[in-house]
Amino acid sequence: MASSRNSRSTDSLGIVQTVLQALQPFVLSGQQVVVAYSGGLDSSVLLHAAKELQPKLNIVLSAYHVHHGLSRHADSWAKHCMSQCRDWEVPLTVVHVEVDRESAQGIEAAARLARYRALDSAAGDWIMLAHHRDDQAETLLLNLLRGSGMRGAGAMARHRGRYLRPLLGLSRAELEGYARATGLQWVDDESNSDTDFSRNFIRHRLLPLAEERFTGASAAVARAAAVFDESRGLLDDLARIDGGDVMPLSLESLRRLDWPRAANLLAYVLRRQGVAVPSRQWLSEALHQLLEAAEDRQPAITIGNLNLQLRRYAGSVWLVPQWPVPARRVWNGTGEVEWGEAKIVFSSTWGQGIARHRLDGPVTFQPRGGGERIRLAPNASSRPLKDLLREAGIPPWWRDRLPLMYCGEHLVWVPGIGVADIFRCSTEEDGIQLEFVGASW
Repeated sequence: MASSRNSRSTDSLGIVQTVLQALQPFVLSGQQVVVAYSGGLDSSVLLHAAKELQPKLNIVLSAYHVHHGLSRHADSWAKHCMSQCRDWEVPLTVVHVEVDRESAQGIEAAARLARYRALDSAAGDWIMLAHHRDDQAETLLLNLLRGSGMRGAGAMARHRGRYLRPLLGLSRAELEGYARATGLQWVDDESNSDTDFSRNFIRHRLLPLAEERFTGASAAVARAAAVFDESRGLLDDLARIDGGDVMPLSLESLRRLDWPRAANLLAYVLRRQGVAVPSRQWLSEALHQLLEAAEDRQPAITIGNLNLQLRRYAGSVWLVPQWPVPARRVWNGTGEVEWGEAKIVFSSTWGQGIARHRLDGPVTFQPRGGGERIRLAPNASSRPLKDLLREAGIPPWWRDRLPLMYCGEHLVWVPGIGVADIFRCSTEEDGIQLEFVGASW
């Protein structure tokens, strides 16, 4: 019996060391680390291990609990987390979120979105998540069954942005072993056994069936996800080689590539702008319109349900926000005037810009109405504003959104064009300089 007890003790010590070692490769000395703590088994193991290693890692540790309010037990889970953190002397933040129960993507996806939005606002250098190897396998299978491409096949990364997943190489069984060896207490979410949810169906029905036939199926699937993640990184590298990572994107960069590489480049550039590609079909149709439309056309491709469009202009692809044209604004002498998602910024000058003393009437900003003319130089004729905007290379979608500055009925200033001659400051006059911030062309 003593030999058996010693064996169990050795096994427990080994699993504890295995979990602790998973956290040690991360160099976090002196930094603030937030553990996403639900109170369940996985996050309890992660928080306990981080607390055990806190002196060695030299980190400022705290925990963050997202209260979804979806279960009748949600309040008791939050109380458990508060009690546990108090015992461990770990600062805890509890955040209540609203979950869109009518989301077209389902309540699982809605809860996940609400959770990550809350975590994104957490104050800290790093946010640790308790996902493990079995989660990785479930995520890969779920994404593949939904028809995801390489990015979905790559599943979850150990490190992305501020997020770290140090337990991704360990199984759920190993975490259970750590929890029992250290005497942890945790809460159980009853929804985790509900196979009406897709992830739970994979966890409780699909993967166990695969394990019956293929021993170590979950581990093999998780390893495949790691390989796919490496391939995903290589595709990003290829996109940077093919055309860079900024908007506007050169049409020539797309045209000289075969279709798969062009699609990879466009998708990569959109992701760099924080925009998720709605679907593979949308990506293919967007490329077709951008590359195949006649030269005299200006295709506008709406991106999912976002207020964004892809537009083609002057040999480039542009990402264009679709905010409404603002109404007339009156300037009351402040340093800024809001204009949709952009703004006009004022600064005092001497000898340049707009002559302050010539603004002897009410100053307003308003969008184009059509037929405007402006004279920019002495002894020159006034010219139609539409011609000047076209010659200045200002994209068509900006031309009707520009804030035109008026003094009374007189056009004073147009962004990208300049100041009307009769309002221009002389070298010995007090002036005002205007900058239209938020425009891109």
